[in-house]
Amino acid sequence: MMNCDDRDAKRVESARNARLGGPSFLSRRDSRRLVHIGGLRVNADEKDRSKANHTDSPTVTDQILTGSREEIARLVEILRDSRCIAVVRGIDGSASPVTGAELIDGVKVDEKVSASIRGPQGAPLAFVDLLPKEGIDSQQTKALLLAIAESTANAITERFFRIHYRQQWIMAGQCTGRPGKRMLLAVDREYRVVGADYQAQDMLRSRGTEFEPGLSLTVFFRMNPSDLRGGRHFETLIKLTGHDDDGPWYVLATSPDLGASYFEYSDREQLHSRPRMETVASLGELATQRKDSLGIPPRLLSRIKASIDEGLESGVDIEGLARALGYSLSHFFRLFRKSFGMPPHRYVMQRRISLAQELLTQTDLDLACIALKSGFADQSHLCRNFHRFMGQPPGAFRMLQRRW
Repeated sequence: MMNCDDRDAKRVESARNARLGGPSFLSRRDSRRLVHIGGLRVNADEKDRSKANHTDSPTVTDQILTGSREEIARLVEILRDSRCIAVVRGIDGSASPVTGAELIDGVKVDEKVSASIRGPQGAPLAFVDLLPKEGIDSQQTKALLLAIAESTANAITERFFRIHYRQQWIMAGQCTGRPGKRMLLAVDREYRVVGADYQAQDMLRSRGTEFEPGLSLTVFFRMNPSDLRGGRHFETLIKLTGHDDDGPWYVLATSPDLGASYFEYSDREQLHSRPRMETVASLGELATQRKDSLGIPPRLLSRIKASIDEGLESGVDIEGLARALGYSLSHFFRLFRKSFGMPPHRYVMQRRISLAQELLTQTDLDLACIALKSGFADQSHLCRNFHRFMGQPPGAFRMLQRRW
């Protein structure tokens, strides 16, 4: 029976060995033996155990394989019927095949695709390598394998980010209309960003800023911190505007696991750290579709109409109007067509024609002046579009209206 001191010492030692923000998962008895195959140092199969070198402590790949069992199991299922080897390769030189180990002999190591697994601070920790037994025979095959490798690597990266910052708010954000633009943030109770994944850090660098723990959340989003308030077990999807007006973001905010301990690795922790980024993308798409089916909210319709009417003479900035309302340009076009039954440019032209009709019937201005006041480039532009919409030139329309 292990006494309390022994148990505590073992827990402290496990926490010290955790390179990924979680505990060390393997005892010395469970440490795998390694062999060199094709330049990779991989775990030996049972039949080769006698040739393997012993390791005294868990490697990076050991910790990844044990801490991300769900993601590895999904990868194994995807590659079940393929002649493809999947290897998790650590930056410490260790590597472990997770599927296709029986195919290793004779594999073309140079023909592989790789995706990096990153630690909570964004530094590379390991790689997911996919090596087809017969090599990569087409660009389509390479693109498919790369998508599988990146999906697995991203999920594992998110898993360990969530484990490391499980006592903070976790915000998983996806920019609408740009599937590759996403980020993970860890936020404390004072709404300060204490952790950011490599994509969030790259976003700051593109603006000339280096990430430092303690930055305000408003550096990334225009938001009210009260959006994050909730109970102990709380998760909500919120729509935010990016700091650079780069389109709306859907953000899934997960509350802290207040009972988390650095000395435990339980089913509860596995559930709390489950990757959610793909869920954010799908929930955001569903929310967009539901709103698209309803069109633009009624409270915004009068604002849109007024903005367009005010800008007829000087010019209507559709892109600026969409941005002011918090929509991407493509999203605004879809909603506008749903609400008005036509695209924005056609609606603007109709409003110009209506204004020209009003000026033709209520003033004595000449056609050139009416054209400019209605937002047309010149008299010819007015006459051409007026005839197309009304079936007659503006001069004939004026004469007919005054006759009545």
